[in-house]
Amino acid sequence: METTSYRFQQQYSDALRAQRDLWRQWRATFLGLVLVPINVFVLMYMEVVTKWGAGGTGGPYPSTISLFANAILFLVAIVVLNAWYARWNPRSALERRELLIIYVMLMISTSIVSIDFLDVLVPMMTYPFRFATPENRWAEIIHPHIPKWISVRDPAAVNGWYEGDSTLYNWDTIRPWLLPVSVWCCVIFVMLFVMFCINVIVRKQWIEHDKLQFPMIELPMQITEPGHELLKNRLMWAGFAIAASISLINGLSVLLPSIPFIPVKMKDLSPNFTTKPWNAIGWTPISFYPYGIGLSFLLPLDMLFSCWFFYVMWKVIRILGSVYGVVDSAPNFPFMNQQALGAYYLIGMMALWSGRRHLADVFRAAFRGTKPCEESEGPINYRTAVFGLIAGTLLVMAFFHWIGLAPWMAIAAIALYFFLAFAISRIHAEFGPPAHDLHYMGPEVVLTSMLGTQAFTPANLTGLSWFWWFNRAYRSIPIAYQLDSLKIAHRGNISQRQIAAAIAISSLAAVFSGFWIYLHLGYQRGASVGMAGHVQHFGWEAFYRELNVWLNTDTKPDVPATVAIGWGMAFAYFLYIMKLRVSWWCFHPLGFTVSTSYSIGTLWVPMFIAWTAKLITLKTGGLKAYRVVMNFFLGLLLGDFIMGCIWPIIGWLFGIPTYSFMQ
Repeated sequence: METTSYRFQQQYSDALRAQRDLWRQWRATFLGLVLVPINVFVLMYMEVVTKWGAGGTGGPYPSTISLFANAILFLVAIVVLNAWYARWNPRSALERRELLIIYVMLMISTSIVSIDFLDVLVPMMTYPFRFATPENRWAEIIHPHIPKWISVRDPAAVNGWYEGDSTLYNWDTIRPWLLPVSVWCCVIFVMLFVMFCINVIVRKQWIEHDKLQFPMIELPMQITEPGHELLKNRLMWAGFAIAASISLINGLSVLLPSIPFIPVKMKDLSPNFTTKPWNAIGWTPISFYPYGIGLSFLLPLDMLFSCWFFYVMWKVIRILGSVYGVVDSAPNFPFMNQQALGAYYLIGMMALWSGRRHLADVFRAAFRGTKPCEESEGPINYRTAVFGLIAGTLLVMAFFHWIGLAPWMAIAAIALYFFLAFAISRIHAEFGPPAHDLHYMGPEVVLTSMLGTQAFTPANLTGLSWFWWFNRAYRSIPIAYQLDSLKIAHRGNISQRQIAAAIAISSLAAVFSGFWIYLHLGYQRGASVGMAGHVQHFGWEAFYRELNVWLNTDTKPDVPATVAIGWGMAFAYFLYIMKLRVSWWCFHPLGFTVSTSYSIGTLWVPMFIAWTAKLITLKTGGLKAYRVVMNFFLGLLLGDFIMGCIWPIIGWLFGIPTYSFMQ
């Protein structure tokens, strides 16, 4: 009798605990859902509204760095408020799992409503109709090839968004946007789902078997650690004080020019080199960003060394190319982006090869209908992931065929995109470089370069131009942050199904609120007159610099650029082999891969500083000393992020120009 009673009490207790856990998980998701539109507004205000800042650069631009400063700001604020609330009501305070779910939703929403994703699409929907003139003849050349259901061409709606002093909230203004925004929302959701399916398929292999490092989740994991050891660490606060003080002084200097400015932001050295061969060095910035030093310290030593070494190597090659006259005969020499693209492709191939047995098991399970024992722990089952990947990819291919691409072009372009996204996800998870942007190397550029524009019809080229909005750069590509979220769930003891729901809900909220806030700000301020210059510039890049040139220039295949892609693959493979077989080899293929990016160019000096500090720490004190010293560098990162993000909020509240701590 006593045993029966005990079992009943235990079952009742377990049921109550399960109900409480479920309530807490969905409470966190609801709080995240409330915060997503706020996060989207703050991010968009920073990246697409501000036109001021030190040197008139605007910003800051949190989504251009692999760790999002705005998401960290929100997380720290929530943790501090939650710690204060826990003193009064500890039973109902947020647990670590809830804090991490909220962070995941903020991170996912940032990756979607970023300067390299949604921010590029909205201007493209209107640009060719706003800037069509009798001289460029776009009404005859371009307009017939742009479907009405993906663009906004109503003159009043278009002009109101560019000129401002108007409102979104009347039927005549909203109506032209409804269909194209709905279509693009569907396309984005399908793309995000395909990315998620890829991550589900590789999750087990990369997280549990390969045990990739995921450096970009280290800071949020430490911030949410029970006991808040990081926030109590004196070394962390020392680093925080240094970085926050620099940002504070520089912010005050913008408001009061009599206060001296601390020169940590990038300064281009190339104007100092005016004669041959030194002027071939090109844009070469130096900077001392505290966040760059702090973030870089988290990277593996060989990765750090390779990033700054190969960046310097490219400059030396350009100078040598000028000495021997190669630059004069081949202006794109040494084809850095093409070589980097080849290295990205090689990394994707190596990831497929190393995980071939796992992938075979997954696809075998999906097509045979068997269920692996670990599948119940995943976000969705493998069958759904595999068939979702196939169906979603076919839908995206069909969409681009419907807007003008020949079937083979749609297949090739979308396959190249998702394969590149897969490779970037691997790079981000394995070594977490500060950025993986790879500007201007999307499928549309690769295909027109390899085949020449003569191989395409005007309808094909116009269809390809729409790849620009999600291929301009890859700094905040959502697939990488979906995988980060799955790793956070793994480390934070969160249900994979729950984190999948959080990703889905935050994605929906981010897309809808992103379109709404972007349009609202445009009609209120004017995209041409009251928002950051790159808003209009994104449309100019896609339609004037790219499509207009394609349509008016009958080019042949660019053989040197195509060869450079192959050479980049071969050289990255050589670095891989040497890294595996030679113990002292210090050149990492992933460092070579990302060394050509714009963002690495802005951070190569901070990476050198972090490499020097990390090398000295490991040589003198070993791993134990590294764990201690790391708190100081996390403080640099936190101090710069938090104070740097507070300044634009102050600017928004008071309508004044403020300091941008990055770019």
